Amino acid sequence: MSGPNRDVYGSVANADSLGAYVISRTGSALAKCFKNGTLVLPHTADQGAATLPNINIAIGGYNDSGVFSDDGRTSKWAFLAEGVTDVEAASITSDLQTLMTAIGR
Repeated sequence: MSGPNRDVYGSVANADSLGAYVISRTGSALAKCFKNGTLVLPHTADQGAATLPNINIAIGGYNDSGVFSDDGRTSKWAFLAEGVTDVEAASITSDLQTLMTAIGR
């Protein structure tokens, strides 16, 4: 799993792709990646004058320089939001688990 900024990336080992992932970018030099409500990658690399790429967001695969590539995994849910806090990231994961239990999944 890699950080969300364009030119400088952080990364963390990810044995499998199972779980609830939240990536929150709240500034040019601050982003956080969560897995199952736990912070796994604080990303604080300063992007300086780098600009974000003007590309579409891909759900259910990845955006490879403007070309959608399917990675063969199944996405059960997805959302977009504006910069979430640590507490909100944990709450999103907890709420999703409650929903999945309620509908028998």
